[in-house]
Amino acid sequence: HENLFNATRPILRSEYKSPPNQNIFGTSSFGFPNKGHVRTVLAIQNEFDEAVLRFNMPPSVFIDPHCQIAKKVAEACRSVIYKPGIKLEVTHTMFETEEELVEWMYGNDYHIYDYDQGVVPSAQRGVSSSPDNALSTRRPLLVTGSTMFKHLTPYLRNYAAPGNSIQKCISDQLEYGIPDMIYNEWSPRRTASDYAYMLRKLVK
Repeated sequence: HENLFNATRPILRSEYKSPPNQNIFGTSSFGFPNKGHVRTVLAIQNEFDEAVLRFNMPPSVFIDPHCQIAKKVAEACRSVIYKPGIKLEVTHTMFETEEELVEWMYGNDYHIYDYDQGVVPSAQRGVSSSPDNALSTRRPLLVTGSTMFKHLTPYLRNYAAPGNSIQKCISDQLEYGIPDMIYNEWSPRRTASDYAYMLRKLVK
């Protein structure tokens, strides 16, 4: 459609901090079953003998204000761990600012998201904003094929697709500088330029 436009999403600018280099995988999203936390544990455990998983499952004001659902999901995650070297840390922190969330994310070496596609048709499924703050850290970001990550598919491959793996996706992203590329392209200046272009086209 001639009045449909693409625009980048501005992500928080932050001072770069070196990763902990302890094979730490992190994710911050509501603790609902459709957020794929159990699958994430299984996927990491399938490829690594030693890793730390940091899951922040904040309260959802309308659905899970006391994190009762999230705590059940956390227990389900713990129940599938069978390797002694796989450690799971679960928190339920509602960060007050983006800066606080990004600071927590700097404690991860990698970020990982695996959401269910669900029954909503792909064309009607919105995109997830949860990975946006992870992009501010300029660390490898791992996602699956859910259309909630369709805004990331120009940059990131589905780590769960045949022929791919977590380790391969991490290696490729580091080799080609993908985290820095996204950080540089998804800047406030670029977003302002995209919207200015839209407005010029619409008022012609």
